[in-house]
Amino acid sequence: MTAATARPASAGLRPWLLPVLLMAANTLSFVDRQILALLIDPIRRDLGLGDAAAGMLYGLGFTLSYLFAAFPLAWLADRVGPRRVIVGSVMVWSLATGLCGLARSFASLAAARMAVGLGEGGLTPAALAWINRQFPRERVATMIGVFQSGIYLGNGLALLVGGWIALHFDPWAAHRVPVLGTLAGWQVAFALLALPGLALAAALALCPAPGPGMPGWNRAQGLPRPGALRRCRRC
Repeated sequence: MTAATARPASAGLRPWLLPVLLMAANTLSFVDRQILALLIDPIRRDLGLGDAAAGMLYGLGFTLSYLFAAFPLAWLADRVGPRRVIVGSVMVWSLATGLCGLARSFASLAAARMAVGLGEGGLTPAALAWINRQFPRERVATMIGVFQSGIYLGNGLALLVGGWIALHFDPWAAHRVPVLGTLAGWQVAFALLALPGLALAAALALCPAPGPGMPGWNRAQGLPRPGALRRCRRC
């Protein structure tokens, strides 16, 4: 068996597909997270929110739900596999972002924002687990770097996406949307942001599942990597 057949994931651009998709998920999570700050003024006007309520939407409510979900979803990724957790997480936060666009009160918007936090809490631990299982040790740091770059892309794209939406849908005005009816411009922004997330979840679901949840197994190469027990024996 040649090296090319033993290590099919090492050829060409194919091994970059997974980290790029995970980077896209990371980017989208930060766009969905930051877009609220750009739209907060028309939201405050339409829902009659004060400073405390606006701060709860952007800060405490989202953060607490994110932290609440991170540890259980990390545990779940170790049990059922990171791919399932990531696909489910992306779908949850994308649908919740869309529900933000249907909110008519502080309570409904706060609930949707907390659901966004619950979904996004599962991305990072599951993505790191997937990368660690899918690639040999000498490439893990590079692939994690690709994934983590989505943080900065997302922060920058949030401004670009917010500006583009503002050009086409005035956040302060009402717009007629097929099926959904009359929505404010800021509601249209949230509804539009749900669409790429659902498409991304479908793409991630088509990726090959990582190897079994055991130390050192690399499904992409079909070879066991040295696990913790083997390293201890060498010591």
